[in-house]
Amino acid sequence: MRQYFDISDVRESTVNLPMVYPNPFSESTEIRFLNTRKGLVNVSVYDVQGKKITNIANDIMAQGEISLQWNGKTETGTNLSNGLYFIRISTPDNEFKTSIIYSK
Repeated sequence: MRQYFDISDVRESTVNLPMVYPNPFSESTEIRFLNTRKGLVNVSVYDVQGKKITNIANDIMAQGEISLQWNGKTETGTNLSNGLYFIRISTPDNEFKTSIIYSK
């Protein structure tokens, strides 16, 4: 089952901004953000058409700063095509959306 979201409503959050470094990236990137309370955290990647590419995380996470590594691969383990992607981070209290560029 494919999941989509409307990329027209992607805007940078102004509170607890996630940090994605390096960006652009070619091998792997680190995604850091603040989780304000323990609970389910979902981190997903979408292409420019809003198609879900992969889940980076979907777990119960502790309160505090979260750091995740992503290798730039899809759910099936294939490499991404060069281009712009969107990361959506859902925490118990917030939802963040940010963009990232993959360039091999």
